[in-house]
Amino acid sequence: MTSLLEGPGAVAPDTPLYGSQTPRILTVPKSCLSSSGQEAVELAALAGLKLDPWQQFVLDKGLGERPDGQWSAFEVAVNVPRQNGKGGVIEARELAGLFLLGEKLILHSAHEFKTSIVAFRRIEQLIMGCPDLRKRVLRVRKTTGEEAIELVTGQVLRFLARSGGSGRGFTGDCNVLDEAVILGDDATPERSHAAIAVAGRWRGGAHVEVVAHQPGMGWAVEKAKKLHERHKPRCWVVDAGGPAGSLIEDLAEEFGVDIVGPKMREIASATGQFFDAVTDQSLSHIDQAPLATALAGAQKRPMGDAWAWARRGVSVDISPLVTVTLAKWGLGAEVEESGDVVDNVW
Repeated sequence: MTSLLEGPGAVAPDTPLYGSQTPRILTVPKSCLSSSGQEAVELAALAGLKLDPWQQFVLDKGLGERPDGQWSAFEVAVNVPRQNGKGGVIEARELAGLFLLGEKLILHSAHEFKTSIVAFRRIEQLIMGCPDLRKRVLRVRKTTGEEAIELVTGQVLRFLARSGGSGRGFTGDCNVLDEAVILGDDATPERSHAAIAVAGRWRGGAHVEVVAHQPGMGWAVEKAKKLHERHKPRCWVVDAGGPAGSLIEDLAEEFGVDIVGPKMREIASATGQFFDAVTDQSLSHIDQAPLATALAGAQKRPMGDAWAWARRGVSVDISPLVTVTLAKWGLGAEVEESGDVVDNVW
């Protein structure tokens, strides 16, 4: 993706494309009759944003329409590494929502305040740099926490940083969740194995995966560092009273951020939330062997009137189960903020 913001007539240079332009894993509705994707691509080009073939593909499938005129996909998820053009897809979609689709309220939320501001400034430049689009703008709000672009026809694009209260009271016609992932870390009581897991929002619930599960503890900090640099998660969740608690100081020093440590009652709450999500089928995973084994052998330990996963007296390594439980809990955890709002969890 090339975004040339110096002028509306800018085009991307003809440079070779590397890598596949279609996704390795793809799930799309079969009810799609037509698509507004091509119009969105052309509008982006008008604003000076020339999209690569894979980005055009995402818009074509993501803006598919059923015979009744409704979207064929209520939710669209794109999973690509950082700095690979996901922002260009989002910008093109938001331009289409404002100027083509007539969506009255578009909410763009990012895991950090600074990330949300960068997104706001990028699309502001795209719009204000194009005379055909600029003349349709009523005002651009730049007050901190109130960043928005309003059109004379009433459409509004608002930018938020995800936190416990942001976005409450708003119902968007299009909601953009940029970089919403949480990471967790745990280990066995004997410190014979450690696990790292990720959690993210998915289809009204949550999705969890075990990212790494290996013998010993020595590898965990270096692996976590690489994951942190690549994904910039909202936060890391580690049980300070558990075996992985000894890693917190090293993790905090490597990342330069606070590690979220749930209190005893929050560990019980996290376990109950995870159990309920499994029961009501609002939690998804990809049936990984370490997690499946942990689930099959898991037992409960009382915590007052509640319970948590038993670490001792079980015949299996439950660190994969504990870490996905912590990561899922982190999706709703309140994170201490000092100017920047963080909202990805590991």
